[in-house]
Amino acid sequence: MFPFFLLSKLSLMPSDSLLKNVEDWVVDATSVLRDIYPVMFNWLTEPDGTDKTLGYLQSEFEFLVGARDPAYITEDKIPHPKDTFLLYLQKSNLEIDVRVASVEETEIAIGEWNLKDNASMIFPHGQVDKDAIKRVRAVVRNDDDDELCDFCGDKAGYICWDDTDIRLERSGKGFFDKNEFDGTGFDRGTVYIILA
Repeated sequence: MFPFFLLSKLSLMPSDSLLKNVEDWVVDATSVLRDIYPVMFNWLTEPDGTDKTLGYLQSEFEFLVGARDPAYITEDKIPHPKDTFLLYLQKSNLEIDVRVASVEETEIAIGEWNLKDNASMIFPHGQVDKDAIKRVRAVVRNDDDDELCDFCGDKAGYICWDDTDIRLERSGKGFFDKNEFDGTGFDRGTVYIILA
């Protein structure tokens, strides 16, 4: 994929006993990889019409890496692009794992709610303030408990929240304004809170 060139001071897995001054590598590898676009190409030595190879442009990768990590290229350190790409790919995987793990979701039972006669349901969300919440969605069940429905859209309802409470508001004469949703004595559904 990449033409070969000098490999000087980059090593993917050297022995710990040979190292000193070890420190964390601080770079946003995910944003670098996100900006590199794969291309189809022929090598100069191939005749036109030959099936093309899928890969990345070495010059684009080096430009993006150099712009974000100036220490990448110095006079005495010209790493092999394939090795560097692997390091960025691994670091990006770790970054994504951290980002996914940091997305928390909390569930709150809606409780009893006769949607036909009561358009609103308000309850505390238990977070520090409204900015701690990134997104809220609600799923409600019908009276026969044979169907689950997303609580959203112009014909269904909307969800609002402030520093203390979440409010589910049914649309007037909308989807939930009917006898299929007027029962009580059971939990109407669940609110899912995605934390920022």
